[in-house]
Amino acid sequence: MRTHTGECPFKCPYEANGPRLYAEPLPGAALKPAPKCSGAFGTKTGLDTHIRAIHTREKKFVCDFDGCDFACADSSNLSKHRRKHLGGNPKVFRCLHPGCGHAPKGSWDEIRRHFVAKGHCPELLDDQGDAQAEYKRKAREAKKMAPETRAREAKMRQVKMLKRGKAAAANSGTGYPGSTHPAPTAPDMMMMETTIAATTTYDYALPSAESGPLDMMMF
Repeated sequence: MRTHTGECPFKCPYEANGPRLYAEPLPGAALKPAPKCSGAFGTKTGLDTHIRAIHTREKKFVCDFDGCDFACADSSNLSKHRRKHLGGNPKVFRCLHPGCGHAPKGSWDEIRRHFVAKGHCPELLDDQGDAQAEYKRKAREAKKMAPETRAREAKMRQVKMLKRGKAAAANSGTGYPGSTHPAPTAPDMMMMETTIAATTTYDYALPSAESGPLDMMMF
């Protein structure tokens, strides 16, 4: 609801960036406190992200990939960064207008902007219509089946497994918490990585690039 009303009840308690006081004020001039930060947000999450990014410089979101030291203040930037390791999103939104076939590598908002700009597929612009709901449903199915999605999921499982193994190895060699098994050694973790890569298979087939994953939809 606050998206529509514009209400921003979460005010930033910090002072604005800059020095709190003048280091050497002019003779007779009064010391002036720094102005308050004007940041105001509709959610507590938005306020917390603002404080970390602007005031405290805290970077609590750290990249899980081995050898990468990237860290940032909010989860959305971490997700964008991970695409450098995992690859981009599959193209599941495609314009169904005859002769167009435009397919942005992004979200529904991007293909919607294309529909509005070009005047294509007006039936898909009705947010309450069955056509848009069916279009989005088939897009979600296509995204789940896409090789990029399966490869990304497999790689994230691999990263998490290696991370747990390294954490256990650093825990005095006692193995995983609550487990009687010894911590995996470096060769063990390398074998785990090789096994995951070798056993990741795709038991499905997508439509050809010429037809596109959503061209079978009829409106």
